[in-house]
Amino acid sequence: MKQFPHPGEAFACSIAFDLRLRLDELGGAMGTFLIKVIVLTLLSGSLGGCAAALVGGLIYKSTKSNEEKASFVTNLQKTNLEREKAHLKPLDWCSEAYKFDKGWATENPECGQRVAACEAGDKTALAQ
Repeated sequence: MKQFPHPGEAFACSIAFDLRLRLDELGGAMGTFLIKVIVLTLLSGSLGGCAAALVGGLIYKSTKSNEEKASFVTNLQKTNLEREKAHLKPLDWCSEAYKFDKGWATENPECGQRVAACEAGDKTALAQ
């Protein structure tokens, strides 16, 4: 008889052997189906945490983006106030927004038209 170094090892080996025999008795299709169910069950528990982290990361990214946009608008307002005090022309929102985030700038319909014109070759479209 084989000697097992750990007390439960003989029991674990016999269970694995019994399961293998039982799966062989079930036939190919049923055995394959059971294996898939077992694997998916095991993976669902371990991958559940990954989904939660992914959703949390997307929410964080969205929040960070909104904070950055708010900061951009506040800084642009402060800069334009200082320029006005110095009797300078204020910076154009669309031009500055395009430099900050092209996608966000094009969400504004008027600004979107100007961005499209600039990308089509009109160098004066964003230079206002």
